[in-house]
Amino acid sequence: MIRCFLAINLSNEVKDFLSSSKSLWQGVRGRIKWVSVNNCHITLKFLGDVDESLIEPMADTLNTIVSNFPPFTLSLSKAGVFPNRVRPRVLWLGVKGEVKELGNLQRGIEDGLQQLGFKREERSFVPHITVARVKSISNLRDLDTFLNTKVPPASFQVNEVSLMKSVLTQTGPIYSRLKGFYLNGPTKNH
Repeated sequence: MIRCFLAINLSNEVKDFLSSSKSLWQGVRGRIKWVSVNNCHITLKFLGDVDESLIEPMADTLNTIVSNFPPFTLSLSKAGVFPNRVRPRVLWLGVKGEVKELGNLQRGIEDGLQQLGFKREERSFVPHITVARVKSISNLRDLDTFLNTKVPPASFQVNEVSLMKSVLTQTGPIYSRLKGFYLNGPTKNH
């Protein structure tokens, strides 16, 4: 079994912003596990433990689905928390830009993988980049440091969906790219 998920990996410009912002965000104190910049991504679908024999049929399906979508552009948006400000469990950055296209891609993947027996995600898709997981925060007012982050207009082109392997360790997950599926549908006119 391979624990895996589908993701959009981030541009170097976005990773540079995340790296430089971490020092500012250290003002949010408590039991917080900051995500390594190299592990930051936009999750399209968490697959869980997948039997190795399903990887190739799944890859064939994903290649067909993803190749029907044209590349699109996203950029960073405001900072936020899940599930809410009173009980934050996840600190994240949102995305803006061609989010309708992103949603269409995610739904296409859900539909295609459901036909292979993968369970549909029941929650609504909220595209975001998780930057920290929270057990507890010392002072909820510290959240303002994070929520008031001035986000630059760092945009990035989405050309690929990656099948990522996740190995859980005591120091945190280790992600590695197993396969890439390229968007190359008809280019839209702007």
